[in-house]
Amino acid sequence: MADCLPWLHRAEAELARLDSAQTTLSALEQQIVTSVVAGRTNRQIAADLHLSLKAIEANLTRIYRKLGI
Repeated sequence: MADCLPWLHRAEAELARLDSAQTTLSALEQQIVTSVVAGRTNRQIAADLHLSLKAIEANLTRIYRKLGI
């Protein structure tokens, strides 16, 4: 368990950083991020949101850029 602590702290720091950055994301981008965090695939997200796979990929590219990922 002690071996996991550095990863836990890193993950918590990243989540805190992302939480503060979410104000810069549109409602659609926030839905996509929530779906990604839940473990959904791009194809599943596209089906859920009634968008094309290319639209999801383009949105993810913008999201990554905004969040510095």
